[in-house]
Amino acid sequence: MLFNEWMEIVLYKKKPAELVGITLGEGIKQLLIASVIYGIIFGIAAAILAYIDPNFGTEAPLFAIITLVLSAVAVPIISLLGMLLGGGILHLLCMAFGGKGTYDGFVGVLAEILAAFTGTIFALLALIQVFAALGGDTAFQLVGEITSIISIITFLWGLALYVLAAKAVHKLSLGKAIAAAAVIPVLILIIFVILMLALIIAVIASMVPEAVI
Repeated sequence: MLFNEWMEIVLYKKKPAELVGITLGEGIKQLLIASVIYGIIFGIAAAILAYIDPNFGTEAPLFAIITLVLSAVAVPIISLLGMLLGGGILHLLCMAFGGKGTYDGFVGVLAEILAAFTGTIFALLALIQVFAALGGDTAFQLVGEITSIISIITFLWGLALYVLAAKAVHKLSLGKAIAAAAVIPVLILIIFVILMLALIIAVIASMVPEAVI
């Protein structure tokens, strides 16, 4: 069963090295399945909030349906594009460190790992948010803070599995795998976020009259 296989990956009963050989198509298929599951569950939570929000009035049911459909469609698309592009970047970094693996083989493994986390932990967190949404905005926000912490821990664990995947597929040393699949990508992400924040601040500053400044 697919869920059982995902749990084995998340719990490290099935190591990244054992995933070597999975095709890109199979990895992407699993990622899309997991993303649809997550997207629907998260969409239900968002739809409930929209439905019980008095600000939407009689349009709440329609908005709830639109929210659910958009979530179910957008999440898989974003996951797919993010994996193909992000996985490609990680592949190039691994190659720069002397990696021997192929794009298809590497991204296939990464896709299955991401599918495992999306179809289990993230889906469970989304399900919790569904019940929290029934309790209103306050309960939803409180649960959201807790799930955010769990998501960060999950991200770090997933990143560790990505490193082991890079080591196994590209036959890199652990140090090179850490640099290629974790350190450099995280640094790039941090720099990107800083640049985006600086750009936003610059745009806002340019819109504020000099007299106000």
